[in-house]
Amino acid sequence: TDQGQFLLQKTQPPGVHQASIYECANGEWIHAATMSGITPTRSEASILGIEDVPLMELYTMTPEQRASYELTKKAAFKRRNRDDLVEEYHAAGLGAESIVAPHERLTHPQLVASGAIVEVDDPEVGTTTQFGVPIYLEGTPGAVTGPQPLPGTHNDEVFASIGRSVDDIVRLRENGII
Repeated sequence: TDQGQFLLQKTQPPGVHQASIYECANGEWIHAATMSGITPTRSEASILGIEDVPLMELYTMTPEQRASYELTKKAAFKRRNRDDLVEEYHAAGLGAESIVAPHERLTHPQLVASGAIVEVDDPEVGTTTQFGVPIYLEGTPGAVTGPQPLPGTHNDEVFASIGRSVDDIVRLRENGII
């Protein structure tokens, strides 16, 4: 067996193959990626209170040693509060983020602070909170300028753009085609 390679174990929820997703106390989940682009001031192991194994040793462990280490790590996450861990990871310069339920995404601090969450006044349902433009392009910035148009709102403009005259559009409407 090549001890320099190992298979990443499946995590929960089933089908997710991320070695950096862990269940914390109270059934909450964390994505603890550790790499943030900032030089860390503490190790993940020191935050979790487990043995600090050098990275190269992780790659040379036998499958049994690796499985034992992962069980220890999972148990350490399971004892800790997710929000406290995220705070400690960030303070140490490590990457970590809460995995939240869909309904919690609209109040996520990063999305709110970046303006990715917007409120829109919809004529049919009133004020709604929704995702804005998810990609930020410096040369061509986007923005949510209003609610989703009602069906048929832009029919005349669309038909005119493909060469239909005003008379054609009136005739199509009178014949129930549009």
